[in-house]
Amino acid sequence: MHLYRLLIVLVIGGYLLSPILEAWWPDSASPWYRPFLIWGVLIIMVAILEWRRRRDEL
Repeated sequence: MHLYRLLIVLVIGGYLLSPILEAWWPDSASPWYRPFLIWGVLIIMVAILEWRRRRDEL
């Protein structure tokens, strides 16, 4: 059940962030690392959820 929660967070996060990233990526006025920061935050959020799940199972 917890694995499905993580997948849902990734899929919905990817779905919601895709249009934003497509608009920001070619924009030369923004820093090149901004899209990577957004994806990094999403990955860190999923890692924290996974860490909490494993800690609860102990």
